[in-house]
Amino acid sequence: MLYLHWFDDSKRAASDKLADACAAYTRRFHAAPTVALIHEADAGAQAEGVEVRVMGRIGKHNYQVGRSE
Repeated sequence: MLYLHWFDDSKRAASDKLADACAAYTRRFHAAPTVALIHEADAGAQAEGVEVRVMGRIGKHNYQVGRSE
């Protein structure tokens, strides 16, 4: 699986940051992501059509979005 790594330490809501990460993935790979790996501090973030997984190895303010095959 190929992930796009996104970093955003702004004060915006986690769902907004995740939406930006998903949009960047779509622009780069011409397909929408289906899975996102996020830090536990951002648990509850959602994006339409994306399965969000909280992972301990993901740093705070980091988002990894990709497509499951």
